[in-house]
Amino acid sequence: QVASWIKTVDFPIEEREDFYKFSNFRSCLVEVYVQLDQRNSLQDELKEAIQSFQY
Repeated sequence: QVASWIKTVDFPIEEREDFYKFSNFRSCLVEVYVQLDQRNSLQDELKEAIQSFQY
């Protein structure tokens, strides 16, 4: 479910604050990725969703 949700998240960057929101969200995703990967708990679907997240 989380991977599907990540694929639908959209961050239209129109103002500086929008970029900050995107950047914070991306940082959170990277932290989730690293923590789960270290524990060998990162499922392929979530891994792909995080790796492909971009604006």
